[in-house]
Amino acid sequence: MTTVFRYRARPDLPPVAMTPHWAYWFVPLVAAVASRLARSDEQRTLAVWLASLDRRVWGSLAEGRDVGTLPWVDARIDEQKAFLQEIVDAGRSRVCWDLFMAPGDEEDFRPLLRPLGTLGQLVAQFSPQHACRDEAIVWGYNGGRAPATFERCHKHPVYLHANGCLWCNDGDLSECYEQVVVQRD
Repeated sequence: MTTVFRYRARPDLPPVAMTPHWAYWFVPLVAAVASRLARSDEQRTLAVWLASLDRRVWGSLAEGRDVGTLPWVDARIDEQKAFLQEIVDAGRSRVCWDLFMAPGDEEDFRPLLRPLGTLGQLVAQFSPQHACRDEAIVWGYNGGRAPATFERCHKHPVYLHANGCLWCNDGDLSECYEQVVVQRD
């Protein structure tokens, strides 16, 4: 089993664990839903962070992320938790599933419902005192800083992370993104 997320401060909570096959689909689904729903810079930042859990770039280093290392903003943790729950609820309602499958294949993806629910449980029970305050850890893949702009792949409905598109990740960013979509406020 692969653990995608866990909450170390609460060992009584189950991790988001699944077979490597379903872990391969989970992060792209969550990143696509976050990218579709994001309406503010904080939400776009979260979408980029989720997309950065790119197994094709980081391999097993993308696994086992603690919910505490999400890019939490102290003054708005409740709003961020609500947005994460919105992502979970939308994923469980099959938002963006059409990006992964042909019509009629939805039943094949039902195994994603349970880890989405577990992620919702981890977020709901997350305590702000366990938020990582070290930006170098939160954004370790990006030189220790949050993205300055938000760019989307022109082929896929997901925000790019420092190493390109979670889905195509072809290494040539000039082919992978629309020019700057949103400048940071």
